[in-house]
Amino acid sequence: MNDYDHETHLIAILCDKYKEQYYEIKDKINHIDGGNIVYFFNIKDIVGPNIIKRIFPWKGNVFNTGMFIPIYDSRQDRIVTLKYWGKFKDFYQQEVSNKVVKYYKSLYCYPSGICEYENKGKVLDDMKNEEERILTEIYGTYWVSSLSLPYNESNIFRGNIYIYVGNEFLSIFKIYHTFVNIHNDEAEYLDANLNFNKIKLYDNIDKDLITYLLIKKITIEKLSNNKCKINYEYFLTEYYNRSGRYYNKMDIKSRFVLMVLRTMYITRFDKDDFLKIGSFQELNNYMKRISELIQKRNNSLIKINFYLADKEDIEDIFSFNHHNIKIFVVDNKDNIVFIGPEITNIAFEDEQLYNLLIDKIFKNDSNRKKFLQILSQFSLHNDKFKLGVEVKNQLTLKIKDQLSKILNYNLGYEEIGKIINKMKNMYKSRLLNMR
Repeated sequence: MNDYDHETHLIAILCDKYKEQYYEIKDKINHIDGGNIVYFFNIKDIVGPNIIKRIFPWKGNVFNTGMFIPIYDSRQDRIVTLKYWGKFKDFYQQEVSNKVVKYYKSLYCYPSGICEYENKGKVLDDMKNEEERILTEIYGTYWVSSLSLPYNESNIFRGNIYIYVGNEFLSIFKIYHTFVNIHNDEAEYLDANLNFNKIKLYDNIDKDLITYLLIKKITIEKLSNNKCKINYEYFLTEYYNRSGRYYNKMDIKSRFVLMVLRTMYITRFDKDDFLKIGSFQELNNYMKRISELIQKRNNSLIKINFYLADKEDIEDIFSFNHHNIKIFVVDNKDNIVFIGPEITNIAFEDEQLYNLLIDKIFKNDSNRKKFLQILSQFSLHNDKFKLGVEVKNQLTLKIKDQLSKILNYNLGYEEIGKIINKMKNMYKSRLLNMR
């Protein structure tokens, strides 16, 4: 790490209010590993080679150039900021398309949401391999599922966060997905509370779409330790454009279901069952209200119906034949459970173990709670609590026996270690994405 890097500089230009928010994240999750699989996406107006360069002071009077671009990080299950240097200019400053990049090691991520990696990534999408094409579709779906309806974060470093680090200010882009009603060149968007809010409509936007990405740009300039100048700017951009540059493989109903599920995900948190999003009935109630709001706003005589007829639909819409991967499942008590990217990664390494975890734990309410209770012995909720090697080994063996009974499958020592680490990462990602 440099003597004076972006993270040090970022903290220095925060006033006390935002420093407290920064340290709140740092205290909960001191070091946040990024995954080694990330998804690059294209958003008009905020991603491009001409707007990602920033210069910051380094070691006193010397200035150094860093560049920033948003990525979806699979381990944190959110959009974060990739910082990189001039030697990778050709790789990252090309026209960014929707693609998966697999790094040889995990990204190193800071509490601000800035991540870095020293070596150039391996671009899976360029290999024209069928499995890698499927990976792009899977992680593209996870990227879309990370976009909730707009809301105000209690901590600006939570949720999707794309940062420019300037010399004396920060620009933070919060990225959402929403329904937009446009009438006579006036626009209003739907927020997480299902209220409509007016927004300025720029001439360069396609006005014939139904859902859009909403960007909230927050500029923070420190005036003194206890005072910052804050500026908010809201603008819309297309979820996709007709030339096919953006991810456009999802129908309108699926997009609405995902934005609602993510909104439920960020607003509800059960510490004893953090994998659960809510009930299938709650989702349908939400979808029914949205359908009614859209129909009323559009004065449509045709009944709009976005809610789901059967709980199996939630699994079928967001599933892939490859390794039988599912992004959501509904358990035996009609609760919707999110299968995060960390668990999906297991499918590519051990399909049998993945299917056992899905069928016997994620889809079974009682077993899932037992599973999380067993893992809590490993201080799942307390990253600061460190176990000695001998105690850790004994506890791992104990958990191995307990989980093997639930799965009716003899887990190996390495398998249980992998499950523990992935569940700890999923718990961290929930903390990072809470409203």
